[in-house]
Amino acid sequence: MDISVQEDLVFVADIVFDRPLRKPFSYLIPTELFNSISKGKRVRVPLGKGNKPTIGFCVDTRHIPSDPKLKSIFAIMDEEPLVSTHLLEFTKWIADYYLCGWGQVLQAVVPAWVRSGATTPKVFIVDFSDKFHISSATKKFSPQQTRIFEQ
Repeated sequence: MDISVQEDLVFVADIVFDRPLRKPFSYLIPTELFNSISKGKRVRVPLGKGNKPTIGFCVDTRHIPSDPKLKSIFAIMDEEPLVSTHLLEFTKWIADYYLCGWGQVLQAVVPAWVRSGATTPKVFIVDFSDKFHISSATKKFSPQQTRIFEQ
C-alpha cells in the first residue's frame, strides 16, 4: 500500500540584508503581496529576536513546507525591481568571490538616492533668449562681453 503524505506548502521569499551574512533568510509572503513580490525588489521585514523592521532585497521566491517559525513580510518597498536578474547573479558571484554578504554587495550597487527614497531630480531649463535683449541705456558691456552674451 502506497501512502503519500501531502504537506501544506507556503510561498516564501529569500531575503538578504546589508550585513555580513552568508545565506538569505526565508520569509512568508502574505496573500495580499503575492502579486507584488519579485526578485530584485526591496522589502521591509522583521529581523532578529526584537523583530526590528529592516529593509532587505528579495533574491528568490519559492514554495516550501509550512513552518510556524516563519515571519511574514511587512511591506514591499518598490513598484519595480531595482536589480535585474542578471545583476542579481553577478552580485551573488561578487559576494561569493570576495567572501562578503550578498546584501552588502546589493546595497553597494543601488545608488544612495534610490535607497533613501528620493525621486529622480527634476531639471528645469528656462530659455530667456527671445525675451531678453541688451539695452545700452541700462548696462554698458565690453565688446567681449557683448559677443559672449549674444552667442
